[in-house]
Amino acid sequence: MKTKIVLLLFLLLSFNENIDCLNCSSQNYFSILVITETNGWVHDSIDAGMTLIKNIGERNNFNVYYSDDSSVIRDNNLKDIRTIIFLNTTMDILTDKEQNIMENFIQGGKGFVGVHAAADTEYDWQWYGKLVGAYFRSHPDVMNAKILTVDHSITDHLDSEWEIEDEWYKRGKESLKRGSPTSAHLIWLQCLNSLNFSLKEVFQFELNLAIQVTRIGDFKEGIRALLIDKDNKPKWKYDAITDVPPEWIKMHTDPAWQKNPLEDL
Repeated sequence: MKTKIVLLLFLLLSFNENIDCLNCSSQNYFSILVITETNGWVHDSIDAGMTLIKNIGERNNFNVYYSDDSSVIRDNNLKDIRTIIFLNTTMDILTDKEQNIMENFIQGGKGFVGVHAAADTEYDWQWYGKLVGAYFRSHPDVMNAKILTVDHSITDHLDSEWEIEDEWYKRGKESLKRGSPTSAHLIWLQCLNSLNFSLKEVFQFELNLAIQVTRIGDFKEGIRALLIDKDNKPKWKYDAITDVPPEWIKMHTDPAWQKNPLEDL
């Protein structure tokens, strides 16, 4: 017991004074570091995010270290850290040295989680841009929308139809308007299936759908219009979402094989 207490004290004292531990215990298996430094917009949800991560740590036996000062990203501080989380960080927060330390940390096999505005961070650091996958560009328009509720246990408290005013992403809206009406139906079907499918069933369904779409769907026409002729004027089989019959959608989900190649997953 004394050994565990001494070890815990050593871990706590070895960290920079700008780091707090929200739930440290000698019984925990590993540690993570949450960074919340901002040089731009400060999200009100940071405190709620910290509470959530702390609770997850307590339930799953890992220490949650926290700092709003990225200067704590030092080799000696990260020695016992398994994952770094950027929780709603904004703009440039790391020095060149801290960037190098973080690169070595992740390339050494350790983890990174970027939450929400982590994509609004370090725009001039190309390596980080590849890590998070994309950068924040702008907020979309605020619009009213009617929401149709899917029958599921997690939506029992919602009305079958309701309206909300919120930001709706422009690119998704524009892509839906330009895209194949058949694709819109298939995407909706995928969303519905994901509520009840196992991971194995998802893989099988996705593989089968991919094959059928390339065989009978609008995929060929999309390739022609966008990549071959490049006229950007696809002639979809149906002009509008409301024109697509259920029988046509079912053809895309009919088995492409007698036995799915992923049956043995």
